[in-house]
Amino acid sequence: MTRRRLFQAHAACLLVAATFASTPAAPQEAQDNGERNFLACRYGYSTCRPSDLTREQLEVVEAASRARNFSACRNGYATCKPGLLDQDQAEAVETARLARNFAACRYRFSSCEPALLDADQHEAVETEQRAQNLAACLNGYSSCVRDVLSADQAEAVQTAGLARNFAACRAGSSRCDRRLLTADQVEAVETERRAQNFASCRGGYSDCDSTLLDSNQREAVRTERRARNFASCRSGFAGCERALLNADQMEAVETESRARNFAACWSGGSPCDERLLSADQVESVQTARAAHNFAACRSGSSRCDLTVLNADQREAVETERRAQNFAACWNDYSGCDRTLLTPDQAESVRTAALARNLEACRNGSRTCIR
Repeated sequence: MTRRRLFQAHAACLLVAATFASTPAAPQEAQDNGERNFLACRYGYSTCRPSDLTREQLEVVEAASRARNFSACRNGYATCKPGLLDQDQAEAVETARLARNFAACRYRFSSCEPALLDADQHEAVETEQRAQNLAACLNGYSSCVRDVLSADQAEAVQTAGLARNFAACRAGSSRCDRRLLTADQVEAVETERRAQNFASCRGGYSDCDSTLLDSNQREAVRTERRARNFASCRSGFAGCERALLNADQMEAVETESRARNFAACWSGGSPCDERLLSADQVESVQTARAAHNFAACRSGSSRCDLTVLNADQREAVETERRAQNFAACWNDYSGCDRTLLTPDQAESVRTAALARNLEACRNGSRTCIR
């Protein structure tokens, strides 16, 4: 009896749960859609459906629309609808418009409407434009209008222009007009030009004008040139002029050249001239070459020349070659030559190969040979 009642109670619960699950949530969904539509209308979205709004919502939406329109009108946007403004808003919009126009006129924007300016604004705009024109004239800009300058401003502009011209002449610029220089400025410019020319001549530059140098400068330029030439000759550069060297410099250059040649011969370099080597240097170079060749043969290099090796070196090279071959065979490298292996080495190689194959089979590798 108890089991029957429990079964009936359980069936009733399932029936109630199924009933609630099958009931549509239409009221809640409708409420959510109404709130979304209300938000869309408040923000002026195109998805707004005014017919679905309540009277209170319509009032809120209308107030938001008027506020947006007021903001657009104050900022001068094209979406402004003046007919929706009240008297206070229209006055505030007009004030903002006059302020924007005043700023545009002060900065010479094309949107300026002079007819909207009052007397004080006209004066302020005129003052601003004169200040901007004075700055342009002082800096030598092409937008300068000299006709509107006062006497003091014209004098200041002329002074600034002379200062710029003096600086251009001192720097050797093409904008220099020497007719505008005073006697002191001409002297200063000439001194600067001679100093720059002296520096160019000392540096060996092509724009050097030797006719502008005095006797002391010529001597200094010659000394500098000889020093540069001596350094070039010591380094073996192509610009060396041996005719400019004295006896001591010739000896130093020759010593430097022989030292470079000895270093090239000793290291096996290509510019080696054995005719310039002394007897001791020839012996040292031959010893170095033999050492280089022995090292090349031991490493298996193609530069090896076996014919110049002595018996001990040949034996060492052969031992090295067999050791390298044994290592290649033991590691199963392609350069292995099994004919060079001793019986013990061959056995060790076979053992290593079997160990590698066992490891490959244990790991399921394709290289496993069963």
